[in-house]
Parts: sequence; structure tokens; C-alpha cells
Amino acid sequence: MNNAILIISNDWEGLYINEILVEEGHTLNQGYNRMKHFVDLAKKYNFNLSEMREAYLCQEDINETEDMGYFPEKIEEFIGKYE
Repeated sequence: MNNAILIISNDWEGLYINEILVEEGHTLNQGYNRMKHFVDLAKKYNFNLSEMREAYLCQEDINETEDMGYFPEKIEEFIGKYE
């Protein structure tokens, strides 16, 4: 199974699978039932939902992503460590 990390900012979140961004938005479920949507994401990207980690961005990364308007493609491009 793949490794999933949900990165959360003030008003943005991104799903990283094996440290690569696969989904991002104000909320990943945008208009859909959140629980069902994450079950569908787990199936789509082959990860165990109960093992998905959540991490909140440090202030430096919040500032950087707000300036860029999006999350970086690779999780290693963040200033903080979200492993």
C-alpha cells in the first residue's frame, strides 16, 4: 500500500501519496461527504485510510504557499519536515 499524508494549511489542503502531491484544494471533498470522499481517495490511490497521517504546515510554509497559490509537487520542497 502507498503512504498517504494530508497536509493542512489555513484554508488549503493537499494529499501527498509517497511524497508526491496528487490532490489539493480548499477542502479535498469540495461539496461531497468528506468521509465517503476519503474512502474513495483511499481506493483510488491505494492507501490505508486508517494509516493516513495529517500534518499542519509551519508558518513559513503557510506564507510560501499563500504567495505561490498552490502546494509544491514534492513534499520535500516544503521548508518544514512532514515525513
